[in-house]
Amino acid sequence: MFMLAMLYHEGTAVRRDDALAFDYLMRASLSGSPDAQLFLGRSYESGKGREADRNEAIKCFAAAAAGGQPAGILLPQPLYGPPGEVRAHDPEGGALMGLREVMDRASSGDPRAQCAMGYYYYKGDGVNRDLDRAFQWFDMAAGLGDPEGECNAAYMLVHAEGTNANLDEAVRMYTHSAESGWVQSMFNLAHMYSDGLGVEQDWGKAILWYTKAYEGGSVPAAYRLGVIYEEGRGTEQNLPKALELYEKCAGKDYDPALVRLGIMAYEGRGMPKNPDRAAKLFFRASKDNDDKALLWLGKLSLSGEGMVKSQNNARKWLKKASMRGNAEAKEILEKI
Repeated sequence: MFMLAMLYHEGTAVRRDDALAFDYLMRASLSGSPDAQLFLGRSYESGKGREADRNEAIKCFAAAAAGGQPAGILLPQPLYGPPGEVRAHDPEGGALMGLREVMDRASSGDPRAQCAMGYYYYKGDGVNRDLDRAFQWFDMAAGLGDPEGECNAAYMLVHAEGTNANLDEAVRMYTHSAESGWVQSMFNLAHMYSDGLGVEQDWGKAILWYTKAYEGGSVPAAYRLGVIYEEGRGTEQNLPKALELYEKCAGKDYDPALVRLGIMAYEGRGMPKNPDRAAKLFFRASKDNDDKALLWLGKLSLSGEGMVKSQNNARKWLKKASMRGNAEAKEILEKI
């Protein structure tokens, strides 16, 4: 069946017919031929013989790869946080890369392509999600000193995804990655020190790495630093510094910072008391259904500070907060 498909695909001894070639490739693919799965993927990718379908192409390439035939996946841009979305960019110039080219690079020891393989299996985009394989690819890249691979492998070691938990090894990987300039590793390493995960709790090192991550552009790191300075954890309380950091995060519409800033405005801590501004900040955060913002909008509706006093509106906000698991909102609802 596959040979017939190739005859029509290449126009050898018969008139070339992409549609008929596609039909024979489909039949051979369903019978388990890795070669047919590879060429079927190329047909989906190019749109020859049928309408182009990138998702189907990915599935075919993955099936071909599982059967031992070279295939490929999308090379991702660096992600912020746990492994997730697969993206299609070359690490050097941002150009789109072919799926087969990435697999070839990964197999020949390219750590960036190996990271791409890790994202692919972690996400399960087009194939069954396989955390074991995801970790293996990230760990392979990490073994070559790739800071992104180290970050993602360390994340999976902390959360026991695709491997057994190993906090000591995670700290080692995060440290090397952070020292190599990978911002997410700086943030994660700071978290390990602030919470005492795999290391003794050390607020000095936590502040150091949160600061480096913040300087590298991390909004969550700026927020964590704000909390540290607001509450005086491991350092003297510094409300002006906390406010400065929260304001920077608020400029990026970071909900936790909007809520913290709103509470400080309502209570008059570090600034004059301003319920009107507090209500506006809580409302901005409520657009993303932040449960704390919804709670505060309910409380302000009950008191009439910064908002029209209305028990009906209060119930509306509190119900939304309660539905998102906010225990305080549930308690207030039971009393009104």
